[in-house]
Amino acid sequence: METDKPHLMFIHGAWLSARSWETYADYFGKKGYEDLLRERGLEPFDAQDRVMRDGSPLAIPVESAGDRRLPVERVTPETADEWAGFLQRVYRLDTGPWLQLLIGRAGWHEYVAREAGEIVAARGMFIGPDGAAWLGMDAPVPGVVTDDYELDAALCAYIVADGLARGATSFLADIELPSPELDTPAYGYFARLGFRRPYCRVGRVVERRETAWRPTSPT
Repeated sequence: METDKPHLMFIHGAWLSARSWETYADYFGKKGYEDLLRERGLEPFDAQDRVMRDGSPLAIPVESAGDRRLPVERVTPETADEWAGFLQRVYRLDTGPWLQLLIGRAGWHEYVAREAGEIVAARGMFIGPDGAAWLGMDAPVPGVVTDDYELDAALCAYIVADGLARGATSFLADIELPSPELDTPAYGYFARLGFRRPYCRVGRVVERRETAWRPTSPT
């Protein structure tokens, strides 16, 4: 199937107007799509594998079957400062008070995993009014900041179970370090939780050129 050129030019025109970056999914799967992007100065700079699941019950127990104890808990007003401090240390950011404001905010749910009483990992979930749940704010990021995937596996199992109990009807997350062979531990634990990988998200940036390309009307 050939690439829908007017559609692509419309997207790219809006993108240039914003002078920012956006992510493109390879769901297009159409002949010439990659070439058209590159012709217009859109160069890839990163990628994530998107994983999704529906609202069906979990087929595995939430508790880890291993010997390592990694209890997971929801962040409460009492532990909000501890959680926020952990995220800021991992990401090396000063967020001020805004992270704590997420605790108790409609739709937002934050979680931490502990080992020997200390927070060792965190992840968040937002459930929209339509029941769609987004999983993110993972720290440390598996495969990028840490090679310890067991932390995120414990968090994701707990979060999906909690999300289902709270009425989530679908779940979406990203594997931040994609593998062409789909062979890192992240693919394993997301698959065990019922996730599938529909596509890879590719981040692209406009390459500056002396003669900038300008889109025509998509008619």
